[in-house]
Amino acid sequence: MADCSNISENNLIKKTLLGDKDAFAQLVNIYKKRVYNLVYQVLKNHHDSEDLAQEVFIHIYKKLDTFQEKSKFSTWLYRVTYNMSINRLKKVRREIISLNEDSINNDSGLIAEMTTPKETYTIKERQEYLHRLVDSLPAKYRTVITLRYLEDLSYEEIADMLDFPVGTVKTHLYRAKKFLKDKLKQTRRENEHNM
Repeated sequence: MADCSNISENNLIKKTLLGDKDAFAQLVNIYKKRVYNLVYQVLKNHHDSEDLAQEVFIHIYKKLDTFQEKSKFSTWLYRVTYNMSINRLKKVRREIISLNEDSINNDSGLIAEMTTPKETYTIKERQEYLHRLVDSLPAKYRTVITLRYLEDLSYEEIADMLDFPVGTVKTHLYRAKKFLKDKLKQTRRENEHNM
């Protein structure tokens, strides 16, 4: 037997595609809290999460004709929400890194005030190296490690977000950490050898 909520959602989608804005408003009302919560899990900022949740629904409205009924609407919506959240997070991080670099370069940042130039350079160098290592991970490992250690999400939250079993999340984390640990050991040995 078909799920009544899926039938209702499918009817709302069809009506929206025919130009019924009230039908889309009903879809928004059904999912607005869940979309906001998912965005907030990634961004950890109320104002930014509200803004992005609105952007998600605008994007969904414009792209609704690309939705394929092979999957549930909620699955598609959450995937779009998650991807847009990660993209926004990356943009915010790039801006923060840029601001940090500017403050370090201008010797006016907090780090620059508290450390010697050599220490500042060393800290910056280590951060850049770690970022390069994380960036070199396959996407599935990079995403999981970012959500776990930069966003402090639980295994269950990551599994829900990525639609993975918890065991897969743990496996991806284990492999990502092993890769990073091995690379750091290799770099340490190379540095010791070169001294």
